[in-house]
Amino acid sequence: MRPAMDTVTAADGDARYRQLFNAIDQGFCVIEMIFDDQMSPIDYRFIEVNDAFAAQTGLVDATSRTMRAHAPAHEQHWFDIYGEIALTRQSKRFEAAAAALGHDYEVYAFPFDAPGLRRVGVLFNDIAPRKQLERMQKTLIAELNHRVKNTLAVVQSVATQSLHRVDRPALDGFLGRLQALASAHDQLVQGHWLDASIDVLIHAVTAPYQDEGPSRVQINGPDLKLNPKAAQSLTLALHEMATNAAKYGALSVPAGQVAVSWDYTGHDHIALTWAESGGPEILQQPTRRGFGTRLIQDVLTHEFGAEIRITYPQSGLIATITAPAGAIVAPVR
Repeated sequence: MRPAMDTVTAADGDARYRQLFNAIDQGFCVIEMIFDDQMSPIDYRFIEVNDAFAAQTGLVDATSRTMRAHAPAHEQHWFDIYGEIALTRQSKRFEAAAAALGHDYEVYAFPFDAPGLRRVGVLFNDIAPRKQLERMQKTLIAELNHRVKNTLAVVQSVATQSLHRVDRPALDGFLGRLQALASAHDQLVQGHWLDASIDVLIHAVTAPYQDEGPSRVQINGPDLKLNPKAAQSLTLALHEMATNAAKYGALSVPAGQVAVSWDYTGHDHIALTWAESGGPEILQQPTRRGFGTRLIQDVLTHEFGAEIRITYPQSGLIATITAPAGAIVAPVR
């Protein structure tokens, strides 16, 4: 009686496996890799496929046939990835295009059966619609970038022509702020308008002064990505501080230096410090706030609840901006 029971159990198990195999809406197949004499993967044969396989790939009657027989132009990267999994017995998740099939796939591939069989199980899903949306999004963002940069250029041109009677320093200050916004815009475009790295923004703002020596502007802090609103506001603030340093502070003399650092502080806040040294000695405290200082304090305080502290020791200006991390840090992608 026991052999019969074993037979029933095995049959029942096979039926359950087949039911599960065909119940999932993702494509699934078991393939057997084919290598040449140099153990380079050149093809694979379909051992099993589930019901969703044909809908996901467009391949009909795939079992026992090779991939090259179905699609001779199928990209080599598919054979390389599956061949590596078959030989190393290491699973892998990845996304890749299958142009010959007209699809993009999200794939989880893993070793299947005994090592000597060189078989790989492949669970996959067609993500072509998502990839198409991503490509459309990139096109729209590129077009938006082009239009915004053109608008900034037009504003700059109109300002230059319309404000020719305005004092040159005031005009230069306005144009500099436009350029700072354009720089922040470029970085946000690279981050698909989701985030911008704070160190990249600081490097962009201080780039004109870094050419004067590698230690002229020292930048230090952990990896931190700002949300778009914070990136633009902080870039303006950094521009004002750099401009002020170039006119009156550390960047106005060859030996002057600026150290820009940031880090997380207690209670989920982030503190950024701009510290100048080696510039002209500060002999007296400023008696009034300039436009740039008002811009920094008003914008950052109002928009992000930031606390601005500016001190004027004899060795050089020190400005510290402390803001809630939740107000300025971009969500994790």
